[in-house]
Amino acid sequence: MNSHASFFVIILVCLLASSWHFTDASYETGSAMFLSVGYGASSVRRIIYVPDDFEKIQEAINNSTDGDIVLVRPGTYTGSIVINRRIFLIGANKSTTILDGERKSDVVTIEKDNVVLTGFTIRNGNFPARYGVHINNRVNVTVQNNIIINNFDGINLYYANSNTIRWNNLLNNHYGIFLAHSSGNVVYANNVSASEWNGIELDWSDQNVIEANTVSFSQAYGLEIPGYHTPARNNLFFHNNFFNNTLGVRVYGYINLWSKGYPAGGNFWGFSVGVDEFSGPAQNQPGSDGIIDTPYRIDANNIDQYPLVNPFNPSPPNIPKADFSFMPEKPFVGNTVTFSSLFAHSDGNAFSYFWNFGDGTRAQGANTTHVYVSPSFYPVDLYVIDNTQGFLAIESKLIKIEEPQFSNVATYMTIGIITSAIVAIVAYFTRINKRRDKLDSHKEPNLKKITHSTLHHSKKGINIY
Repeated sequence: MNSHASFFVIILVCLLASSWHFTDASYETGSAMFLSVGYGASSVRRIIYVPDDFEKIQEAINNSTDGDIVLVRPGTYTGSIVINRRIFLIGANKSTTILDGERKSDVVTIEKDNVVLTGFTIRNGNFPARYGVHINNRVNVTVQNNIIINNFDGINLYYANSNTIRWNNLLNNHYGIFLAHSSGNVVYANNVSASEWNGIELDWSDQNVIEANTVSFSQAYGLEIPGYHTPARNNLFFHNNFFNNTLGVRVYGYINLWSKGYPAGGNFWGFSVGVDEFSGPAQNQPGSDGIIDTPYRIDANNIDQYPLVNPFNPSPPNIPKADFSFMPEKPFVGNTVTFSSLFAHSDGNAFSYFWNFGDGTRAQGANTTHVYVSPSFYPVDLYVIDNTQGFLAIESKLIKIEEPQFSNVATYMTIGIITSAIVAIVAYFTRINKRRDKLDSHKEPNLKKITHSTLHHSKKGINIY
């Protein structure tokens, strides 16, 4: 084949290659993802994974900056943790993401304001240590949705004001929740059970709201303000459930409030404290209303005017939902795969969406795209985080990426046309070459005759040109 034919074939081969459907195979790096979280719309923060980005939780915290999210995957992590950044520390699953003090140290100490701690089992902060969670002289800390077991103090607040303790399960701690010199805190919807001494204790702590907690099976008091030397006043206790505690409740005469008024009601003190035959603010109108007709007397200065007939059931936390789809459903290497969250959250809170594509790359946003560069099975994770409360939902799916294929029927047709054209061009130039070779074969004898005649006449002095 001559150079002209080669040129046309090369051009057509290039056209053929361009019909093979690939997309740009550039992809994200595997470093910690940046996001905007609830510390200000203009704040750019990161999500840091443990153990992906840092093997130890403390290393991740030390390398974080204020506003970051440190997300800890399931596993058991031993030793103490000091939270010295204004971060969200989030466990992927509170039953399987375990912080274990091994009875050698406090498990979690919070030394910064505006921290959120959620999604862990926190255990074994016992002698010679004391605390499962210790909040020391901090404000605006939230500890929520944890399992806290086998500590001396499950949660301890010391000179800590305006913090929120909610939706935790505290089991088999010496003290469940202990407040000392702490005011303006909200202790909401915790389940405090089987404490070795008191379920909840307040020392020198005023104007806290203790609401919707269930405190049961304490070996001493379900709730105690322990003596005249440790006063605690003007705290509001309502919608709590106190039952099966060995010594009940003791407050040593300090005046506190024990109901939210009528019809909200007060606390549940067990099933045998009275009857419900009347209703109304004075409990003198016909008909029951879920409030016992006679007040429940704790001591002379502390009376629950509207004790509840039945245990109070608080509303569960608004945990976000996570699920997603991806298109195409059978992607190939080089395809742009579109990932879409299937839930739109409309409760007024801001949510962040984080994707881990299983190949060391990540992205963020409710909808995103990714290109895989190698065939394999990849586990894809979607993390949905409530930026206001720190709650987390996770969905994982396995995606199969296959070797690249032609994109559609049109491509097959294009390939057929181009292939036919290549065959035709090759055949055309082949025929031309054969005809040229044939003509050259006819010219060669005549050339020999002319050359012989020229030589013959030259000997006689005749030149023929």
